[in-house]
Amino acid sequence: MRAHQHYMRHRNDVRAWHSLLAACAIGLVICLLAGGSDEMMAQPAPDTLESQSITGTDTKQYVFREQDVFRYSNRGKRDPFKPLVSEGSGPVETDLLNIEEATLTGIIWMGDHMVALFKDKKGKSYYMKKGDPVYNGRIVDISDNSVVVTVFEFGGSRQVELRVTEHVSNGSGG
Repeated sequence: MRAHQHYMRHRNDVRAWHSLLAACAIGLVICLLAGGSDEMMAQPAPDTLESQSITGTDTKQYVFREQDVFRYSNRGKRDPFKPLVSEGSGPVETDLLNIEEATLTGIIWMGDHMVALFKDKKGKSYYMKKGDPVYNGRIVDISDNSVVVTVFEFGGSRQVELRVTEHVSNGSGG
């Protein structure tokens, strides 16, 4: 019984080698039929992916060359894969005017263009012209009594129109 098992194992090993040799032979034949000449094999690889015509045929060969590896030094830098704003971090501090929390106090002519005067909730004043950036947006139009702002949020945009607020004097000179 033991001799029979040894014979079967040897027979399976021989079949595996025969299959491997047959696959190698088929690959060699395909390479030779594809037109791989010694001249073409001796050419240096180009720097980038190129299409090269093989002489006498319409077949193209693509040659790939390994590129240099890019290394990122994080010494003194933030992690580029960490989000700039994390959930629950609260509002982002910025010097840009937040239109949602601002009041349009006036519009004046300055040279050849109009300038909008804003005041934020902290009392800080802003002088802005058409095209100036605001928090999450940009001023797109200024007319005699209103300003139109495009606000970008959640992958879309919307138009916000702010009108000049009218202050009523109580007659006490203030």
